[in-house]
Amino acid sequence: MADIFSIFLLMVILVFSIFWIFFNFSLFYSDLVGAPFIPLRKKYIREILAIGHLKKEDIFYDLGSGDGRVLISAVKDFGVKEARGLEISPFPYWFSKILIKSKGLRSKIKVFHKNLAQLEKSDLDEASVVFLYLFPKITEKLFQSAFLFLKPGTKIICVSFHPKVIDDHFKFSLSKKVGWHLIYFYQRI
Repeated sequence: MADIFSIFLLMVILVFSIFWIFFNFSLFYSDLVGAPFIPLRKKYIREILAIGHLKKEDIFYDLGSGDGRVLISAVKDFGVKEARGLEISPFPYWFSKILIKSKGLRSKIKVFHKNLAQLEKSDLDEASVVFLYLFPKITEKLFQSAFLFLKPGTKIICVSFHPKVIDDHFKFSLSKKVGWHLIYFYQRI
């Protein structure tokens, strides 16, 4: 009986160790590419998304979607037509897929394992709302490259960080404090 318990204990330790290694590698990897997984508090998400005046016909994108909580709120709380997330970090990516499936939202939410530095024109073709909670360097790059291909009228919600220089392609509409975050709202002209 002691042998069975020892084997069980070793298996539990092994599974925990593998999970711990995967989780830490995932955090290290996402930090290396400039976008560590830092989740928003759930109590702020709805108020932040309300700034974007989401509609039922919106195709909502979360760049750096983490564990999927913002995507889920866009669908459940605002009824957007579809929500799509792009996430590079393996742990949050897989966790979000499991969470979305467990909530029965796979038909409305899609998450892609993608590096934002490799966004192509076609990746955001259908976006009507783009949400980002990313470091300034990545936010700047997106406004100078991929966001130039957004269709006119596309709304952009930036949490905590915004581009230092904004060109004629974007209209700044609002900044608002939600919790300890400053939210910046732009529209593609």
